[in-house]
Amino acid sequence: MNIEHIAINVADPTAVANWYAKHMGLRIIRADTDGNRIHFLADDEGRTLLEFYANGLGEFLQAGPWTFHIAFNVSEIAPDCERLTAAGCTPATDIITFENGDQTQFMKDPFGLHIQL
Repeated sequence: MNIEHIAINVADPTAVANWYAKHMGLRIIRADTDGNRIHFLADDEGRTLLEFYANGLGEFLQAGPWTFHIAFNVSEIAPDCERLTAAGCTPATDIITFENGDQTQFMKDPFGLHIQL
């Protein structure tokens, strides 16, 4: 089995989808402007899809970054953090360096979702 998509309920799917396309390098592959305003976005390889939609039942924003986040692989965290801060993100943590040398940092996007770099 393969993951087909991950769906996230947000207040304004169009704004969220456009922001992720512009700032995170995802491609909008389907956009419905009626009803739940479903937007599907694909990564560079087209293998993993995110679905942003609105169904009026509430957003999933209360969870902390270690509970729910969208993770992106980056070559250097600091420059991407600076770029994303300029695009409206706020750091949720400092850069964390693990014992094996891996690094991570959590950011909160302009809509309240957590991003992991």
